[in-house]
Amino acid sequence: MFRKILVALTLIALHVVPVTAQQDVEEEFRKTLAEYRTLKTDEEKFKIWYGFLDSFPDSRYTFSIMQFLVNGYFLEQANNPDGATKFIDGMLGKIVDPDIRTQAKGLFIPVYGMAGKINELRALADAMSEEGKLGYIEHTLFQEAAIEAEAWDMVLEHSDATLALSTPEAVKADFPNRNFSEEELGERAGDRKANSLTNRGWALINLGKAEEGIAAFEEANEYVGQFYVGFPDNNLGIYWAKALIKQGEHESAMKKIAAEAVFGFREEPKKILQELFAKRNGGEEGYEDFVWELRKKLAKTTDDFTLPDYDGQNHKFSDLRGKVTLLAFWFPT
Repeated sequence: MFRKILVALTLIALHVVPVTAQQDVEEEFRKTLAEYRTLKTDEEKFKIWYGFLDSFPDSRYTFSIMQFLVNGYFLEQANNPDGATKFIDGMLGKIVDPDIRTQAKGLFIPVYGMAGKINELRALADAMSEEGKLGYIEHTLFQEAAIEAEAWDMVLEHSDATLALSTPEAVKADFPNRNFSEEELGERAGDRKANSLTNRGWALINLGKAEEGIAAFEEANEYVGQFYVGFPDNNLGIYWAKALIKQGEHESAMKKIAAEAVFGFREEPKKILQELFAKRNGGEEGYEDFVWELRKKLAKTTDDFTLPDYDGQNHKFSDLRGKVTLLAFWFPT
């Protein structure tokens, strides 16, 4: 009888304590998030999340918050990879959960890349490989970090690994609980192949193998997704333009980067186009007029469609030509 009571009490404790602890985590997370939204400076935002992590180092939010702080604060805002290293080391001294520790160690990848710590990057890749922790995502992160650190042979090594994982079968194996259609599997595999070939081509270019690099870009172009206005959804256009510049083909480089520079949201394509214009024209005078004409030349008309207004009345988009029209897209939730 005593044994049954003891077992029952143990089962109650196993259920009650984690639930209570989880409730504390959720309540504190909601409070921290609400306060975070009122803060103005990056330093204040960092401190409030660091305080949450200090109190709850093994919560389901730990990795996401660490990732946000490392990438968003230390690397992008503060440009401080050494600070990121100290932060991750400090957290590893507090985290007990082995899965969270593994995720946290992975945050060293972009940090070592930005800091140019190639030896540390290689050692981390070797350690994760021995632990069986290198999948498609990890190999891709190592490619990006190696590009940052200009470790071109390492880019090739990990791009070879991701190319081998750029098949519908590999995608399906990575998402065993998702019911992808054959078309979706093919698209995701194509995206993987495009990114792998793009990074591989850029590494080859920087290793002085221009023909092989351009060939990799051309193959990547067969798989890469394109925005409606005509530029790739990855770094292919940027790397290809830079490769053409290295070969002295400035006009071809301008054509390659033009659409993304004019219609895209990233600053690097705009900077490349502006520098090429100044080099061709001996200065930046007339650049804004050049961009305006380029925008008109490259602009595409949208396909016609019909949508209802707030009163349920249908309108064809083509019927509104010449009128100022607001299209609002939102998630119903």
